[in-house]
Amino acid sequence: NNFYYRKPEKECGYLADAMKRKLIKGTHNFLLGKGIGHYIDVIGQDIDFIILDTTHVLPGEILDFLVLLPMLSDEAVVCLHDIALMQYQSERSFCTALLNSAVVANKIINLKDKEVEGKKYPNIGAFQINEGTNKNIINLFTALTFRWYYFPSYVEMKRYNEIIHNNYDEKICAVYDEAVEMNARSFYYNYTGLSNIVDGSRLVIYGAGIIGRTILGIMKYTQRASIVGCVDKNYKVMEMVDGIAVFSPQDIGKIGEFDYIVIAMKSSVNIKEATDVLERIGISKEKIKTIY
Repeated sequence: NNFYYRKPEKECGYLADAMKRKLIKGTHNFLLGKGIGHYIDVIGQDIDFIILDTTHVLPGEILDFLVLLPMLSDEAVVCLHDIALMQYQSERSFCTALLNSAVVANKIINLKDKEVEGKKYPNIGAFQINEGTNKNIINLFTALTFRWYYFPSYVEMKRYNEIIHNNYDEKICAVYDEAVEMNARSFYYNYTGLSNIVDGSRLVIYGAGIIGRTILGIMKYTQRASIVGCVDKNYKVMEMVDGIAVFSPQDIGKIGEFDYIVIAMKSSVNIKEATDVLERIGISKEKIKTIY
């Protein structure tokens, strides 16, 4: 993200940036707008310490760690946030816990302070990689065969694929490729409204959040349809998603010809609101597809 998801008017890292201007010493570089795969070469090798705190849902931190692992020093420490999140927030938020459980490494769990924040199990943990980490890395690749909650954008997925295939052996890459393919198929056939779209259709995605980006990634990855534009009420903040321009709902006419508008939202209230907006500006019901 370029902007803080809870305050879209604020750039990511705005507090740290303000502090940096006050510090006499020290530097901090913000690498924003793309996933970790695009910045690996900028960061460089022999990384000693990482804090992984991203989506918490699959493929999330597991995929990011697999991309980072070849760049780590021999005894690097990886700190994980929200390793107990699925116990008190969302049952899908188990990605960091799965990574911490499946990786072979020296585990660091502070059970002495388990009552902090009223939780019975610490929500922050860490592990230090060792000789067994790479030897048993297949554990994490098989973990990617679990059902994903989102599908990365085409640009991100392409970069993940490049790094994985350049750094892991053929058998492991075969497991990775199958995990990606099975999840792409799963998303495509389980999103109501997508499977009955005619191949080769020109689509507009209404909603450029995690669901919209997932659909964008699936469609580009499977090459079932072409995305000609995205629509979102936060269009001024987003501007572009995966190389696709984001328009305001009132500016759909500027996108050009399309066959369907896919409303990429889960909330029935938001879906109805979007449908009403589209019908008011003259979009026929036949062209509007919902996925839930």
